[in-house]
Amino acid sequence: MNLHLMNPETFRPNLPLIWCLVVVFAILLVCILAMWIILLRKKDESRKQRLTKVCTLTFIIENILLLIDVLIRIITMKKQGFVFTYPLFFLGISSLLFMILFLVYSIRDKRQ
Repeated sequence: MNLHLMNPETFRPNLPLIWCLVVVFAILLVCILAMWIILLRKKDESRKQRLTKVCTLTFIIENILLLIDVLIRIITMKKQGFVFTYPLFFLGISSLLFMILFLVYSIRDKRQ
């Protein structure tokens, strides 16, 4: 498939792929909202400690992912010229990571 912007085949709809992307972005938006709600609710001492662990680990992993993304974009820019970025996707991935880590630490803290 030719990805030139003037080629009409570039924008030919691929409905299954489009619907998959819509579902993925909907899930990521729900995770973003859930992350904000969890961060804004009042917290007791154990919840503060759990959130501190989760936020720290999320921050470290997100920085590693962004570093990898920057390196990939530097390499591909040399070959392709211009590459699109997806900030909403990265925010969604970080919120999904936050939700998973929050659930893991919540379950682990309740067992202790």
